[in-house]
Amino acid sequence: MSVKNKKKKYPKIPLAILHVGANVNNTILTLTDQHGNCLAQVSSGSCGFKHCRKSTPHATYTAIRNMLEKASSLFSVKEIILKISGPGIARDMIQLFQNNNISILSVEDNTNPPHNGVRLRRERRL
Repeated sequence: MSVKNKKKKYPKIPLAILHVGANVNNTILTLTDQHGNCLAQVSSGSCGFKHCRKSTPHATYTAIRNMLEKASSLFSVKEIILKISGPGIARDMIQLFQNNNISILSVEDNTNPPHNGVRLRRERRL
């Protein structure tokens, strides 16, 4: 008996939304379609980086590159809407998307404002 290797068929999505969770310690990328259904997820930890090396720019670069390869090869994405949230390193990596064959339609910043913020400086005494 021979067993045929069946390859999984991925949907072809020309427009996708890329949610970037740019945390201080890690970067999590989630690719969704327009309805919000998750297609793929990549993080710095899933790329093989452990502990404090997850927060480096090299780990973020590797995670973004892996996500762009998945998006273009598996789902044949041509256009992306970026939604960035968090204070991490991935906020500065937008130029990586321009080097690939995927074009960016818009960039949204969904970072929540700090509730209290930092403590104010003391008043000067004269």
